[in-house]
Amino acid sequence: MSFVGLYFCLNIVPLMLLSVPLLDEWFGMLWLTLWVKLMPILGNAALGIEGPISMEIAGSSDMTWNYVQQFWYLVLAVVGAIAWAALPHRRLPFPAQYAWLRIVVRHGLAMMMLSYGFIKVFGTQMPPLGPAELSRTYGESSPGGLLWSFMGFSPFYKGFTGMAEVIGGAAVVATHGHSRCARDGRRDGARGRAQLLLRRAGQDLLDDVPGDGAVPGGA
Repeated sequence: MSFVGLYFCLNIVPLMLLSVPLLDEWFGMLWLTLWVKLMPILGNAALGIEGPISMEIAGSSDMTWNYVQQFWYLVLAVVGAIAWAALPHRRLPFPAQYAWLRIVVRHGLAMMMLSYGFIKVFGTQMPPLGPAELSRTYGESSPGGLLWSFMGFSPFYKGFTGMAEVIGGAAVVATHGHSRCARDGRRDGARGRAQLLLRRAGQDLLDDVPGDGAVPGGA
């Protein structure tokens, strides 16, 4: 539980801080500067990666620095879990650890689903096709570009999928408590969210959609 909790927190907490007004810009610059300085050590020196490791988004979230970051998140989670287990007199009871982990994961999931859902509902993600997209041939389009064009061409479908994400994200934090109704709501909601997120993950991974929601190359 300690390993899973630490790994999730390392991924989720920075994203949550980047969403806090007045804090997002300051923390974003600090977080980016930290990883820019650490990448030559953690990526080039420690892992033997040759050449500079770019930190810029270049049309895909499957970039070298993302894998380096995730590797060291795993290392930190393992070290943290071992250190936590070595201090039994300071360990929180298992229910307390589980409760805090659920809070972080639930609110992190809700934040991502609501943010990506609303930008689809209001049309800021996957905008309508412009002259550049309409004049591009089918063969010139990347897989992610085709997905982007399909969603941008169909605003009603885009809004429908966005509302599904908004409802799913709201349900994550709305269904709480220990009553049978709340437990059934969490169970049924989890099934629906799992189907939605698996479909989205398949599209993003197989079509090489950027992790920041930017327009893929060759759109």
